[in-house]
Amino acid sequence: MIIATKKELRLVEPFVNKYKNQSQLNKHGRGKLFQIFADNNKNMSRIDEIVEIEYKKKKNIIMWKEIEKNGFKDVNYNLFKEAANPFSIKTKETRLNRMGEASHATSKEKIGSIDIILKRENPRSLSECIKIVDIYIKDDLEVAKRELLEYVLEYFVPVSGKIEWSVFNIENIEKDINIFIDNLVYEKSFTGYVAQKTMLAKLSKLTNKEWRNSSDEEDKRGIDGFIGHYPISVKPLSYIKQNFTNSMFSNTKGIKKLLVLYETKKDGLLIIDRSSKVNFLRKES
Repeated sequence: MIIATKKELRLVEPFVNKYKNQSQLNKHGRGKLFQIFADNNKNMSRIDEIVEIEYKKKKNIIMWKEIEKNGFKDVNYNLFKEAANPFSIKTKETRLNRMGEASHATSKEKIGSIDIILKRENPRSLSECIKIVDIYIKDDLEVAKRELLEYVLEYFVPVSGKIEWSVFNIENIEKDINIFIDNLVYEKSFTGYVAQKTMLAKLSKLTNKEWRNSSDEEDKRGIDGFIGHYPISVKPLSYIKQNFTNSMFSNTKGIKKLLVLYETKKDGLLIIDRSSKVNFLRKES
């Protein structure tokens, strides 16, 4: 998927406005458009994809005007749910995270479980983590980046008028997506892996119980590790806001797990509600 320059988009725009769809343009205006690209020393092999981008923008404008007018509940378009609406999100990372979830481009089904890879290989640094992950899923990451870019261009491409991106620029979106996915897969995965090990080791010391990482199959069931024989799920404090829960336990995937929340402080990682977690594990594990 290419990103068109502003000049290329300006050359294509009159044809997109004149013809109802890409088929009509190809039938009646393609030859003239090719000539205009040639006269402006532009790469003619890019025309079809640039035209496709412009028609997606046009479709996007119409659809978002309908959403503005009628609201989400009246729009017969399943992909557009309020929770996945990037226009209501203020930060670039959060928007891309929502779109990664909505498109499934960054799902475990697409790129695999990074947690399992890291537990299996036990990297000791971020640079080592990057090398290890690339061995397993480098090609899958390139596919994920391409799929997320296609999704963004199809449904959330920047448009003029009332509907616009406050933090995105169409010419930088491919770079933004690459940075976002690299950060998600490398930095955040490694940080989460270190946090899991740190929390399990802390709880082990506080309860005087042995700890271990989960196996591949246990990880797939949402278990990060064990204190004694009791399954543990380690999550950052933001998890309770994202999942609307304040429970001491997590019951995802049919397994009851002790939910251990942590917060990052200047002097290290802090276990939230530590005493109740420790007391429970001393009795149960």
